[in-house]
Order: sequence, then C-alpha cells, then structure tokens
Amino acid sequence: MNCSRKQCFIVGLTDGPSGPAALQEACQLLVRSARERAAQGAMPIPYTVIYAGAPQYVEAVRRMLQGVAEVNYFDPLVFTGTVGTD
Repeated sequence: MNCSRKQCFIVGLTDGPSGPAALQEACQLLVRSARERAAQGAMPIPYTVIYAGAPQYVEAVRRMLQGVAEVNYFDPLVFTGTVGTD
C-alpha cells in the first residue's frame, strides 16, 4: 500500500470495554468528513482504512464506509510485512 497517494487511517479494537462503539464512531467521522468536503465542493479524499480488529466486523466496516473509503483487513497474527510500504 502506498500511503502517499491516499489518506491512511487505522481503525480497530472492538474488544475493549465499549465494544465496537469506538469503531463505529471512527467510521462515522470519516463519512462525515467526506460529506462535508462534498458539500463545500471540494475534491474527495480517497481514504484507505487498514482494519486490524476483530474479523467479524470487517464487512460491517466496509458497509459503513462504502463510497468513502477502501477497507483492507489485515490479521496482525499472520501478516509478516511492514505496514506503509509497497
């Protein structure tokens, strides 16, 4: 992934005391930001979300961010590369 072409965000951690609430709030912030930019006539920023949280929420995150961000899931227990490099 090349972060120089897109804004990159890491969204995750659903197993804390608040459950997926923080994840939902982060997604809502991205959606709100995209809508505000569109309302002002600004060019959209093609966000990329690297989601490394609970795998059962991947599709929910993709649905929440549909049309706003590309969502990539990575399992930190399996991934052996370096985040942020091509």
